Amino acid sequence: MDSRIAIGFRAHSGWAAAVVISGPPYPPRVLGRTRVQLAEPGEGQPFHAAEQMPFDEAQAYLRERSKSTDAMAEASFQAILRDLGERPTACAILGASGRPLPDLARILKSHALIHTAEGEFFRQALRETAARHQIPVRTIPEKSLAALQPQRFIEIASLGRLLGPPWQMDQKLAALAAWIALDG
Repeated sequence: MDSRIAIGFRAHSGWAAAVVISGPPYPPRVLGRTRVQLAEPGEGQPFHAAEQMPFDEAQAYLRERSKSTDAMAEASFQAILRDLGERPTACAILGASGRPLPDLARILKSHALIHTAEGEFFRQALRETAARHQIPVRTIPEKSLAALQPQRFIEIASLGRLLGPPWQMDQKLAALAAWIALDG
């Protein structure tokens, strides 16, 4: 197996698409792909649930959801590492705009911020888990990823013909992020 391996993640509410690639950076080889569960069914939108609670209750609820999400991220990482049989050299997590979130009270008063906070909630669990496994993490803004790397995106997209489904936008962008992470 190649000595350089990267995992790419594209997070959603309660789950993430994960793609593992190896290289040297060109051309990459897909070693695996999976759907990583980060929340129990019905608990994929913790900030939406907390929005209707009294503030102290919302804080406690989000702390509990964080513990649960961290445990699920840890179990997923362990499964990926077990399947690989070796430690990845990099991890890439697709991120949002990168603007810092305000305090919880302000988040819970804004539906737009609630959506942003939920995305960051699940990405943070992935970042912290990778860090615990001593895998360097790179957060890559998703918004213009395919536009900034058009040739690589075309090459990643074409891998779907060889791999078969699922090879949707989630897997393509997670693979592209992992490929960029291999570059260091």
